[in-house]
Amino acid sequence: MKLISALKYYISSIPTLLGGVNFYAIPLLLIDNKMLLNTKAGISFYVKALIEIWTIKEVVLDRQYEDHREVRQNDIVVDIGAAIGEFSIHAAKNAEIVYAFEMLAESVQRMQDNIKINNCTNINVIQQRVSSLGDIFAEHEIKHCNFLKIDCEGCEYNIFENVTSAVLDKIEYIAMEVHFFSFEMQEKYKALIELLREKFKVIETPSPVHSNIAFVYAIRKTN
Repeated sequence: MKLISALKYYISSIPTLLGGVNFYAIPLLLIDNKMLLNTKAGISFYVKALIEIWTIKEVVLDRQYEDHREVRQNDIVVDIGAAIGEFSIHAAKNAEIVYAFEMLAESVQRMQDNIKINNCTNINVIQQRVSSLGDIFAEHEIKHCNFLKIDCEGCEYNIFENVTSAVLDKIEYIAMEVHFFSFEMQEKYKALIELLREKFKVIETPSPVHSNIAFVYAIRKTN
């Protein structure tokens, strides 16, 4: 934990939370373990925990995955680790189609509920553990990906293991959370960055809160 930077980050987030969501409804969450969170972005979510409100704040209000490229009109988006649909539903406002991969059945059901209340018709929900980027592109006939978002709690290294140049050529932009929970993961991280730099401009952004978490943005190089 980065104590000073974490405190600054949490304090600076208070105005965003107060002005960006119906914060006054949180007592409902404490009473029946469920509330409808409305955001100033025009998207709503059923939430069951305070951490989910925080995630929505980061993904929808702070738009942390879009630091270097926004989701654009008619983008093809792949969301690996879609959880309850925070990023997928946000991206669906502009995207042509969103492929939302999530392996947990409960999260998939809650994502589908959130998709329904937001009237999204362009999200393809796929309950699947993603173990290979190449495999899911082939299985779901994804021929091009404008925006690849990954947040899978340490599985990101396996996803890129043995990925081919042909698969990477299909991707325009990558935004992912990376984890360094062990020495082995630190070494895999170095290898992943080296791999991505062959085809992308890579930007590494440390988490202001956790020393073992960071964000990586990869922007396709242009000649």
